[in-house]
Amino acid sequence: MARWWWSRGADEPTPAPEPAAPPGASATPRVTRARIAAWFESQGYVYFTDGQGELGGLWRSNVFSFLLGGADEHILQVRGQWHRLVTMDRIEEILEICNAWNTERLWPKCYVKVRDDGQISVVAEVSTEVEHGADDAQLGTALLCGLSAASLFFSSLDERYPDPASLPPAVAG
Repeated sequence: MARWWWSRGADEPTPAPEPAAPPGASATPRVTRARIAAWFESQGYVYFTDGQGELGGLWRSNVFSFLLGGADEHILQVRGQWHRLVTMDRIEEILEICNAWNTERLWPKCYVKVRDDGQISVVAEVSTEVEHGADDAQLGTALLCGLSAASLFFSSLDERYPDPASLPPAVAG
C-alpha cells in the first residue's frame, strides 16, 4: 500500500519511499493462482480451473471459487455457493438468516443472488488482503478460513432445511 506525504508547498502528494527490507530478509511471495493450486495439491484436494482460469472445487457438496481480485489481484476471495437453490417465496426468510449471521459473525459474508430463472443462490465469502504477499502457511490459513467459515454457514442451512431425500418417506394415511 502506498504511503503519502506532503512536501512543503507542494500541491500534489508525493509517494513516500517504501521502507527497505532488513538485510538478509526475503520478500514474502506473491499470491498467485499457481500457488493456490499448489496448496490444493499439497493437501490432496481435487480442484478445477474454469474457462477464465479461475480455480474452483467441491467441498461438502458446495461449489467454491478461489478468486484473485482488485486491480493488482491483491484480494484473495474464497466464495462458496450452497448446494441447494431456494424458491423466491423464501427470500425474506433467507435474507433474515444471512443478516443475522452477518451481524453476529465477522466471517463469512453471506448473501443471496437471484438467478435468471427466479430461484435464489445462497453465497458465503471470505476476502483477505494479500497485497504484501503471503508465505505458504499464511496462504493455507486464508484458504482454510474461507472454506471452513463458509462450510459452517452452509451446515447451519442444512440443519434448518434438511434435504427431503434424506428424510424417511411420509406415510400416506
